[in-house]
Amino acid sequence: MLGQALRHRFRFEEKTVETNPQPSFRHRAMHDWERRLHAGIGASWPCEEALELQALWPSVVGRVRSVEHHAGELNFDLSRAIWCLTRHLKPKALLEIGVGLGVTSRLILEALAMNRRGHLFSIDMPSTAVRKVGLAVEPRVAHRWSLVSDTTKRAMPGLLPRLGLLDLVVHTNPHPGNDMRNEIALAWSALRPGGVLVMDRIDCNGAFQFFAQGHKNYQALIADAGMHDAGGVAHSQFALVFKNWR
Repeated sequence: MLGQALRHRFRFEEKTVETNPQPSFRHRAMHDWERRLHAGIGASWPCEEALELQALWPSVVGRVRSVEHHAGELNFDLSRAIWCLTRHLKPKALLEIGVGLGVTSRLILEALAMNRRGHLFSIDMPSTAVRKVGLAVEPRVAHRWSLVSDTTKRAMPGLLPRLGLLDLVVHTNPHPGNDMRNEIALAWSALRPGGVLVMDRIDCNGAFQFFAQGHKNYQALIADAGMHDAGGVAHSQFALVFKNWR
């Protein structure tokens, strides 16, 4: 059950005015989101499983930086959330929307290997921004991975009925427009009651705000994250959205 700490739905802050030409949708962040996350899924806190990620992280970063720098994917805060959700929920099947270099894919697959169960289905189109989709994924864990090289618009309607109800959906491919709104809507419908939808970079578009205005049966945790690269730290926000079964 969701803990009492998650009963409150967070209000949005007003849209901030910045010199950046890209739109910014900042939300009120929660500093103790990790404790509340674990309360929500009935897991103990502090989390021993999070220490596993600390040991694994240097290997992940080293593999990514050996091919190219991609600061947007070196997000340790988001990675901790996804790692703990995968380790504690022990899902049979997960859906990932957006792969890129595959940092999130790698972490999920490593967690599934520790769980000794589960399979990850990822959707992403090949991109000129990276040399190859999923470069961060180690071959030793790739047998638990199915990569669908197609658009979400074409892939999701056929894939979701095959997967059944999901415990966890991770959306790490933020982009403006109706396509993302449709992705979120389809992903939400595929979640079981009590499942979790992870939405990255909610500060760079209005998809989470649009979702919140159209749904009532959810509880959300908003977190600030720092994405590290050689040029410094760029801050972003992500949301952990729990599907309420009441």
